[in-house]
Amino acid sequence: MNSKYNSNNSRADNIKFNSKKEAAHYRRLKQRKQDGEVKYFLRKVPFDLESYGTYTCDFLVVWADDTVTFENAKAPVSPHLIICKAIAEQLYNVRIEQI
Repeated sequence: MNSKYNSNNSRADNIKFNSKKEAAHYRRLKQRKQDGEVKYFLRKVPFDLESYGTYTCDFLVVWADDTVTFENAKAPVSPHLIICKAIAEQLYNVRIEQI
């Protein structure tokens, strides 16, 4: 079944992902955690955009050196998604990487 953005849903560790790309990135992060490169990671991190609604980032990653990254595996990227991402980055002073 396709998601709302016409990507194919996928599963990894019995978790439903919106795309194969997102599931593959989850597997990479899980391996990097086992290898000690990543302390932990969170999925589906919400950003409240005040009057614009909510933007959900695919992954928040805490690396072994305590740096934090926000990562998206969304594809394709819609104009609405680009705007919401920009608002989240501005409101929260973060950079969200498209992987």
